Amino acid sequence: MDGWGKGVALINGFNLGRYWEAGPQRTLYVPGPLLRQGRNEIVLFELHQPAEGAVIALTDRPDLGIVADMDQSALHFVTDAVEE
Repeated sequence: MDGWGKGVALINGFNLGRYWEAGPQRTLYVPGPLLRQGRNEIVLFELHQPAEGAVIALTDRPDLGIVADMDQSALHFVTDAVEE
């Protein structure tokens, strides 16, 4: 949602959530069952003036922005089966 400021996104009347250029989110998830065959309605309730040329994109992968590297040795996984 490059160029958009702060607001709320809806698709086919369902509230997807809030967005804000300050982040941290860069992606809103659209559950598949909300989409219809053919035409779908997207409503953005923008609280600020969007940048000129602001666009939205529907993709099959999230834009997570910068993802921090993590020291994998800091993770500890329990692999023993739990007995009841």
